[in-house]
Amino acid sequence: MGIEATTSEAEEGGEPRPDDARLQRLLAYWNDRRGDRSMPSRAIIDPLDFAYILGNVVLFGVERDPLRFRIRLQGSTLVQRLGFDLTGRLLDDLTGMPNFRDLIKVAATAVVAAGRPIHRRRNMIMDDRLLRYEALLLPLGTPEGAVEHVLIGCLMNGA
Repeated sequence: MGIEATTSEAEEGGEPRPDDARLQRLLAYWNDRRGDRSMPSRAIIDPLDFAYILGNVVLFGVERDPLRFRIRLQGSTLVQRLGFDLTGRLLDDLTGMPNFRDLIKVAATAVVAAGRPIHRRRNMIMDDRLLRYEALLLPLGTPEGAVEHVLIGCLMNGA
């Protein structure tokens, strides 16, 4: 199904290496906000601080028992690119693109389990669409390391 897929997950304490300068900047912001903690809390993240990429951001709330993701924010650029807005709804509600939904769910689940960032680049045909993207998934949570939100910067098809 995929044409090309690469990952630069943070391995053994390392950091992901996004290609796009906006994602590099978002990662630097996340690192600055977390300080000496494993991740920053949602409360100390201000979306106005990353207005340069806000249209390409998704914020998932993490629900447990069972593990699910509620879309708290879906940036306007992503709404235009994908043709739908799931703000306020569960990721599971994305029924029109089941393979895409499952791909996102696997990545977000990995961020919740590991409590650290993940970076992905993909060029693929999925759900009858050409999908080219670079994404950075960042955990937000408690000082104890429980992930409560996943902040995603996603640049699709060159935008």
